[in-house]
Amino acid sequence: METPPTDEVVLRYVLERNAAEHPDQPFVTFESGVTWTRGQAVEEMYRAANALRAAGVSQDDKVAIFMPNGEDFIRAWWGTCCLGAVAVSLNTAYRGETLRHALHTVQSEVVIVDDSLSDRLDVIGATARRVTPHQLSSGSIVPPELSRDLEVWDIHSIIFTSGTTGAAKASLTTYLHVYMNSGWAIRDIGLDATDTYLIDLPLFHQAAQARVVSSIGTRTMLAIRNRPNLSHYWEVAKATGATTGMLLSSMTPYLLSQPERPEDRDHAIHTIAMAPPPVDPDAFKARFGIKRIITGYGATESGSPLVYPLDEPLIAGSMGKPRSGVDVRLVDAHDIEVPVGQPGELIVRTDHPWEMSAGYFNNPEATATAWRNGWFHSGDMIWKDERGHYFFHDRLKDAVRRRGENVSSFEVERDVASYPGVAQVACVAFPSDEGVEEEIKVWIVPEQGAAIEFGPMLEFLVDHMPHFMVPRYFELIEELPTTASMRVKKHELRDRGNGPSTWDRENNGFSVTRKGLHRRTEAKTKS
Repeated sequence: METPPTDEVVLRYVLERNAAEHPDQPFVTFESGVTWTRGQAVEEMYRAANALRAAGVSQDDKVAIFMPNGEDFIRAWWGTCCLGAVAVSLNTAYRGETLRHALHTVQSEVVIVDDSLSDRLDVIGATARRVTPHQLSSGSIVPPELSRDLEVWDIHSIIFTSGTTGAAKASLTTYLHVYMNSGWAIRDIGLDATDTYLIDLPLFHQAAQARVVSSIGTRTMLAIRNRPNLSHYWEVAKATGATTGMLLSSMTPYLLSQPERPEDRDHAIHTIAMAPPPVDPDAFKARFGIKRIITGYGATESGSPLVYPLDEPLIAGSMGKPRSGVDVRLVDAHDIEVPVGQPGELIVRTDHPWEMSAGYFNNPEATATAWRNGWFHSGDMIWKDERGHYFFHDRLKDAVRRRGENVSSFEVERDVASYPGVAQVACVAFPSDEGVEEEIKVWIVPEQGAAIEFGPMLEFLVDHMPHFMVPRYFELIEELPTTASMRVKKHELRDRGNGPSTWDRENNGFSVTRKGLHRRTEAKTKS
């Protein structure tokens, strides 16, 4: 397998190639209304790079970027890479010990920080030199020299894992890794210079960064927005001329929960990447006028080892099959492959070197654990059917052990979400009364105007799911807490526990057994 050339992979070289070919071609638009041509984008990259060099940044240095989406983030990111330095993307939600941990881990001496976030550095006593967004525009447009040429195996960025169950880990991302991460969603489906990708997910995460890099490679235009505007998603798509976009996690059910409007189909999007895809892909496409849904499975460290074949109809729940050049296995706790149909941890390796994370920076123990036996261990439980399709089961750290069964929170959420009036749902473990194993709790966001009664919902669930999966605790919530990448912060929901608004089926006189739902004549008085 041949290594792609550097002017297809390395960010600086690809930007320079495109600018040399089509300097006046519109390239990227921002929410502020500013548009850069390909030539202007390279000039902005050079300005930022020279400003950073004046601030003491050298090749291979680590530069922390603590800013929201926008022109300044792009300048910081591309300027850093132009110098051959490493872009360290910090989640704009970081503060306190989380922020301190991230900066300490990467040992960055320079932080490019937005004015609105600078005080968080003051609070933790950060000693790194600070560069302001204004400084990034002050450098010259002379191409900065490098001490050595950049290669596809050089480190492009450090991306922090979500860290929802512990301290975030700093994953080392090579240029080839970020290039291959989203190639299936851009190069493989034929996007080109006639397309525009709507980038509204946070640029400090790899999902957005990889799509930007791959779009640059195919000369696809970019429409960068500060954040998803789900209540006006299709209006934004129309205004930007977007032909493709990406929906993660709860974004899809939110769109489906909204009343149908003419704007749903008044746009130019023909292809949309979704993870996970909707339960009824055809209904989604029909409602929103989408020609194609693409999906797959990805992680910060592994890129996208599973992608859905473009020539096969979508199967509900399937994440697809291993993409070309990737080996995957489903294994037990001892790395022994499990039979077809049985959940196992997904482990991954690639045919070509440097297509996955190069490890966790400054964390050799975590690196050794994750990459043991020559495979990257995802921590996700997945099963495969006889046709070779892969299906998500649960996260190893997000399972509920109840009545001797390992309950998939994903499956609980899927079934609860199918009840009329439910917009979103999150399933978490709750300590049982006996202190043995766990009970199941669901937090539910109702659709606008929906009045959900838990008694009828319980009856519905008993008829639609195994008895051991039926939740004991139910609670309504206006909005699920999420990370910037739209993953639900389940640790926050677990920490909230139960309260006056929690509906407990046991205390309301209901029990669930193999034989079905039973109602006692008197409910418990215990709260």
